[in-house]
Amino acid sequence: MTELDHKTFDLAAVLAGRDYPEEVISVYFDEKLGHTITTVRNAALEAQRRGDDALAAELQADLDELQSKVKSAEYKVHLRGVPENLKTAARVEVQKAHPQERDLWGRPLDNLEADMLYTRKLWALMIVKVEAPDGAISLMDEGLAQKMLDEAPKKAQEQITTAVTSLSDDAAAGFEDAAKQAPFL
Repeated sequence: MTELDHKTFDLAAVLAGRDYPEEVISVYFDEKLGHTITTVRNAALEAQRRGDDALAAELQADLDELQSKVKSAEYKVHLRGVPENLKTAARVEVQKAHPQERDLWGRPLDNLEADMLYTRKLWALMIVKVEAPDGAISLMDEGLAQKMLDEAPKKAQEQITTAVTSLSDDAAAGFEDAAKQAPFL
């Protein structure tokens, strides 16, 4: 390593001290409650449309009661960005377990098993913990990530996937936006 002076710096120290973005999202695993809320809301709107104010008011009261239960069904997923080398290592491991196959024309074939394995590994890396409505926490590992992929409602999975993607992409977009604002000359 060269001598440090006013014209050099320690890049390794800069990279070692990096911070990664964090995000907390709310997800709901109680599909029955969500479905019931939608059904009652639609019925209340239909009653209102028909001019049945008494039924609309009754359904609105039911809806208010159901919506008060939403907070007790809210789980908070805590996510944190990770270094690219960890994502690359996960990708390499997936490619070793599920090599990319190609069709007769050399185009890659879909590999759902590889996609699911990579998603599981990425979730295990980036989901720090899941917090229950009562404040209890569950730390993430690959087994729990697989359980969430197998059993969590589709909407919750979509929200988590969006947040994972956002943690990776938004930092780069933020720097691109900042660079556009910087004077060129």
